[in-house]
Amino acid sequence: MKIGDITRGKKGSRVVGINNKLETSVASIAKNSIHEKIIKEHGEEIIQEKFAAGKQKFEEVSGSQEYNFGDAFSCEVHKKHYIFLVMSELNSPTHPTVGKEQLLEAINRFFHNQDGIEIDQGILYFPVIGTGAGGNCMSQKEVICEIVRQFVLFIKREGNRTNRIKDLNIVVWRKNLHSIDWDNMVKEVDAIVAACGNCNTVSAL
Repeated sequence: MKIGDITRGKKGSRVVGINNKLETSVASIAKNSIHEKIIKEHGEEIIQEKFAAGKQKFEEVSGSQEYNFGDAFSCEVHKKHYIFLVMSELNSPTHPTVGKEQLLEAINRFFHNQDGIEIDQGILYFPVIGTGAGGNCMSQKEVICEIVRQFVLFIKREGNRTNRIKDLNIVVWRKNLHSIDWDNMVKEVDAIVAACGNCNTVSAL
């Protein structure tokens, strides 16, 4: 287990949960979220530019302006690589929320329907999404196990044909580090990973 900050460092791609309206104004972003931190770090204007390009890509593929849970686009901002993943619903201009079915769909579709997404050097940093103030639909343990489960299924499906994800790092918010029963967590994750043998690296950050 490692302790760190998902927004630091230059290697790898960082998954960032976003709302289904692709709204980037600070007023519409959950407080203390990774999305808010990235906007503050890089500036709202450049993030809006990246989102505009992401919207264009979505519309070219789907032919509509509807964004589904699990849709994602990747981009680089100031030499850092991000993957913005639709995982919450913007019910009002300032209130993004996520339910269990929406969260499960987002995690599932990320691994199984996003083969075109670029992942920097095969290194993926995936936070425990959906457990903040707007979520509360699944526990951190449930989300971590679901991320690992879908990653394992992805590897089993792809076999040796892909190096898209070589190293999966699940990121836990520092202040929540001691609220998780890690002994239990490790046993469950080990059982899931054992289903595909010694296929890849899974670690907690």
